[in-house]
Amino acid sequence: MGITREGRTLIGRAEVVRRSAVGQLGALILVTGTVRLAFAAVLPPRFYSIDIHIWEAVSRVLLAGGNPYATTSLLYYPPLWMQILYVLGRISVHTHITLAHLIQVFLTGVDLVIVTLAYLFMRSLGVGKRAFWIALVGIALNPISIVMAVEHGNFDSMVGLSALATVFALVLWSRGAAPSIWLVACLTLGLGILTKTVPLILSPLLLVSWRATDWAARAVAAALVTGPALVGVSVIYALSPRQVAADLFQYRSAAGYFGVSGLLNLVVSGQAATAYSQVYAVIALTVVVVAALAVARARALSDFTIVLGGVLLLMWIPPLGSGYGAQYIGWFLPLGVVLFAISAGPLRVSLIVFAGVALVTYGFEYAFIPAQSPSVHGMLSPATVQTLFRLPLFLAYVGVLVVALGTLFKSTNTGFEKHAAGLPLGAAPTPAPPDRP
Repeated sequence: MGITREGRTLIGRAEVVRRSAVGQLGALILVTGTVRLAFAAVLPPRFYSIDIHIWEAVSRVLLAGGNPYATTSLLYYPPLWMQILYVLGRISVHTHITLAHLIQVFLTGVDLVIVTLAYLFMRSLGVGKRAFWIALVGIALNPISIVMAVEHGNFDSMVGLSALATVFALVLWSRGAAPSIWLVACLTLGLGILTKTVPLILSPLLLVSWRATDWAARAVAAALVTGPALVGVSVIYALSPRQVAADLFQYRSAAGYFGVSGLLNLVVSGQAATAYSQVYAVIALTVVVVAALAVARARALSDFTIVLGGVLLLMWIPPLGSGYGAQYIGWFLPLGVVLFAISAGPLRVSLIVFAGVALVTYGFEYAFIPAQSPSVHGMLSPATVQTLFRLPLFLAYVGVLVVALGTLFKSTNTGFEKHAAGLPLGAAPTPAPPDRP
């Protein structure tokens, strides 16, 4: 039987949509890469952040045959970034391209993967043509994203990529995809943990539709999540156990410059900010346990809830954690862009306000704080001054967290999900997946 006229029309429309999506994705990749590499080409080295100079010092140790975990106190993470620095350092020696430029190129590549995944994720969520413009403004042309990749030069965007890929795979899994997709989510999370331990906070989301898996799959999943970091850390620990125990296992971010730790330092004392790190450990454990119980008990979670949960689990750490780094925004920025695309009402407004405050804050931060741009004077160096300077950003963080939590509770308890997810998208919340063998 031949294809009907209506069938041919539908096939033609699908082909047009596919070609349009390919063209939009190509444009996003081109803009993302061009803008970052052009900025890297014109940015004078005196504006590089202190992190780039740290990576140069680590690379010199590696190229001399040393162990930077043993001879320096510059690495506080599992070894993946050290391995990347070694490869980039070797390339730098053979090509005479500076390590700083190679780091910028590498992080630009990470952003290319991020913008690709974010666009595909939004299209899969039914965002349609708006996905191009949201990805263009939220990632490709986002000044914060550009500065993080080129001027700051830290690798937190790799955490954001891991989080984005994990949540994307979990959404597909919750819709009824094969168990292999769930294992992909476990793998991407495990690689994120190998980069930095922070993605561990997302582990409760792996319990989405966990009843549809068998014990063999769960055992493989546990190995994928924990194996890469355990193997990597065990190697560097065996070579320098005392230093790794001190620098990696006991590491805390710089306290007293932002958020709760900054306010404690400002109002009470620096000792209070340091003591808060003990309280924070309990809070973090509580968040993981509560989130794991909630996800495990749910028979099914919608796409919106999974994305919102991922953003919440990552976004509460910078303002409420025991320490802070400006680069931490990279953890949730890609997922935040996706959340914006599928949100509406107060949640979308809070995200817009946060984006505006963050742009202003980061613009001044990278102009006046020496740790970010050593070429400038110490006008904003004192911790108390930085805490006050970042206070609007802290309030914007809190605003998003409060609205997002309210939206989450409303959507799960009262069937508010369709409105909360901004379903002018026309899509219903994800139904419970069918039973899998």
